[in-house]
Formats: sequence, C-alpha cells, structure tokens
Amino acid sequence: MIRFLSVSTFCASGVGGIQMFKILLEKRFFLIASIVVALAVAGQLFLFQDETAPPPEPGAHAPDNGGSAIRDKDNKPSFEVITVQNASRPARTETVVSLSGEGTSVMVTEAGPPPSFETMSNMELARHFKEASGEDQATIIKVMKARDQRATAVAGEFFPEMVLANEHNAYIRVARALAGQAEAVPSDVMRSEMAVTAEPTTFAVENTETTNRVGARLFGANFAFEPQETQWAYIPDGEEHTFTWKVTPKSEGNQQITVILENKLIFGDQEVTLPVRQFPKTITVTVDIWTWIGRVAAGADTAASTAKNIGIVIASLSGLLAALGIGGSGLAFARWRKTRA
Repeated sequence: MIRFLSVSTFCASGVGGIQMFKILLEKRFFLIASIVVALAVAGQLFLFQDETAPPPEPGAHAPDNGGSAIRDKDNKPSFEVITVQNASRPARTETVVSLSGEGTSVMVTEAGPPPSFETMSNMELARHFKEASGEDQATIIKVMKARDQRATAVAGEFFPEMVLANEHNAYIRVARALAGQAEAVPSDVMRSEMAVTAEPTTFAVENTETTNRVGARLFGANFAFEPQETQWAYIPDGEEHTFTWKVTPKSEGNQQITVILENKLIFGDQEVTLPVRQFPKTITVTVDIWTWIGRVAAGADTAASTAKNIGIVIASLSGLLAALGIGGSGLAFARWRKTRA
C-alpha cells in the first residue's frame, strides 16, 4: 500500500511539473514577445526620424559634412545635395543636385568675391592656371607680367646698305632697367662695344618693357639668317645682353628686315611665350664692283651671279694686260692703223 502511494505521488508530481513547465514556457513567450515588440517600435521610430525633421529652408546652404539625403514617404532617397569646392576658383562653390532617374543638374553660386591673384605666389598661380578659364588665365598672365616687366632699351646694329650675296654681321642689344626705374640706360661696356663695331646703330628704342626671359629673332623674306630660330637669354634686372646674327641678302633693291622681340613667362611648371614688339627696318641691297663691271660689259639686265663672273674675268684680263704692258702697246698700234688709213 505504501509503495502504491509512493508511485502515485511520484506520478502526480511528474504531471504537475509538466503543467508547471508549460505555464512557465507560456509566460516566457509573452515576455520575449513583449521585448521584440518594444524593440520593433523603437527601431521604427528611429528609422522615421528624418521624415519627422522639418524640411530645409529654400536657399539654405548645403551641410558641411559633404552631403545629405532627403527621403520620401517610402523611406527612399529622393535627391542628394553635394557641395563641391571649385579647384580653379576657391571662392566659388558648386551645389550638385542628383535626381533619381532624372539625370544631374548643377547650380553655381558665388560664396564670395573672386580670388585675388595679385596676392598669390607664383606656385599658387601655376596651380590655378592649369584649370582656370580663359578669362582667369589672361588675368594670371597679366599679374605675372606686372611682377617681372621692366623698362627696356633695345638697339639694333647692322648696315642699312648691304651687298648682295655677301655675309654681314647684325647685333641686337637689350638692356633692362631695375625695378622702379622709368627707363633703361646701356652700360659703359655696351656703349664701348657699340663704338668699336663697324655696323652703325640702325635703331634705338627706350620705351619697351620686357620680362627677364627675352627672345630675339630676325625675319626677312629675301635674307638668310644664321641662326634662324629665336635666341633666348635670361637677363636679370639692371643687366644687358647682345644677340648676334650672320645676315646674307638674297635679292637686291630695297628689302625689309624685322626684329622680333618675345618674352617667356615661367611660373611653377607653366611656360607661356608672349610677343613684345617688332621693329621693321628697310635695307638697301646693292651689288659689288665685279657685278657692276660685268653688267656694264654684258648689259644691265644680266643676272647678278653671271655679271659678277664676267666682271671678275674682265678685271683679271685687265690686270694681266697691264702687267704685261700689252694694254699700252695695243692702244698705240690701234692709233697707228688709224693714221695710216
């Protein structure tokens, strides 16, 4: 009897434990479900916090964090606002609005006055020059010229009369003034060089302005120049330089030689070549004595090269006859024949 009661008690306690376990499971389920629902509600409130925020005022500046997204009722971004700093003009900002499925539009607004290129260093100007507009590039070049330009004296030394097919020397002398000087004055050394050369001073100009990198070139359709390309020289403030050429006329008559001066601006890794001024001069090209003798003998229309050869032959024969005394004997024989006739 006692054993039966023990078994019955054990069974009853087992059934009760199972029921108690079921009750605990049901309570824990409701607890877990409550926690999940609470978390879901909190997350939903967090996800919709942008929608509850007030819309931006019209014309308001874009945020400083590089961009922001505005969402529609389905929590999808409707457009994106990005503020971009323009590299070529620091004071200009570009507001880029990206529309979903409708392409991209750009609105440019000025955040302040244009940059002051006058206050920038040469390296800064070089960086801006690469991406600057044509107008800004012209302004940068103007600033660089104003920094380097000095009053300059230019003198040209070459014969205003040249002989056909003969080689002649030509000199272009450039003297740059110091900063603040109204005009450049050639030094005593340059004056002495100009005095000892046979070529006269064909022209002198005092009101030109150049930077410290000066290029000179001679041009003339009826001349051969050596060298033909532009010669460049670095001329510091207050110093001078002489450019030299060999000039050979190819046609006679009045011809023109033009002296062309150029400047080169170098700032950073940028290099710009600019014209300075041109000096056209008229040169009278004549023939030598041998060509003149040949044309007297063969005719004025004889080509210069042919006439020169004829003149040389005539001069050589005349010299030979004079050396042999044949010239005088022949003349006496001709007079004797004339008197007998």
